[in-house]
Amino acid sequence: MLSLAKTVVKRSTRSFSTLEKDLPNIIEQAVGRQGAELKLAEEGIELFSRDPIFTEESQGNSKENPILVPSFNSHRAIGISHNDSPYIKWFNLHEGKVFYVPDYDKYFKLDNRNPNKGAAHHH
Repeated sequence: MLSLAKTVVKRSTRSFSTLEKDLPNIIEQAVGRQGAELKLAEEGIELFSRDPIFTEESQGNSKENPILVPSFNSHRAIGISHNDSPYIKWFNLHEGKVFYVPDYDKYFKLDNRNPNKGAAHHH
């Protein structure tokens, strides 16, 4: 039984030992949005910003002066919380429309920065 265990360990070790050069490059293997994000990141372009947007209390208090949310698309899902609240209010912004959040008495608008604006876009 002991020799069987040694054989299994020896074979499994051999199966998982590989040279680093044999590992596929994640950028070459990634597809879809992840692939696009990684390829653009190599060029210094950030496709998806994960940074929060910090605002002052004086911002977004009127429909004429909404909080502008950057996006390369004509729509974007947004999550907001007030101060240190553990709750997040989710909503969708659509290009050209101002969205009012009564829970926070704030207005938001999509700031579309898409260089291909007007071109056909498929998801």
